[in-house]
Amino acid sequence: VIGGGKATQAKVRKVFSSCKHTLFDVAEDMQSKRQEFKATFTRIGNDYPDHADRLVALARQFMGLNNNVVLSVRFLPHWWWRTAVAASAVAVVAVAVVVGKRRGASALTRGG
Repeated sequence: VIGGGKATQAKVRKVFSSCKHTLFDVAEDMQSKRQEFKATFTRIGNDYPDHADRLVALARQFMGLNNNVVLSVRFLPHWWWRTAVAASAVAVVAVAVVVGKRRGASALTRGG
């Protein structure tokens, strides 16, 4: 699982106990960084009041993305290669049978 903060990943771990998590914290003290982030947006909103509503909406969207969890889902099952090998073997045998029958039939039509 990639994404979400520590709290989100703890919730995910309860559901998917065997999943592995990757966290990329930007600082040891994430709480202070969140406060700095919020203060920065508040300051920008105060400096540019005409854009404050848009800025709040974008900050909300950004923080929402931070709380999303991206699940990694295996596209092919772990046993796909065995099935592919077996299907290939069956195909090779089928081709060999068809070629053998054609060669046998052509030998009969030639009088051999």
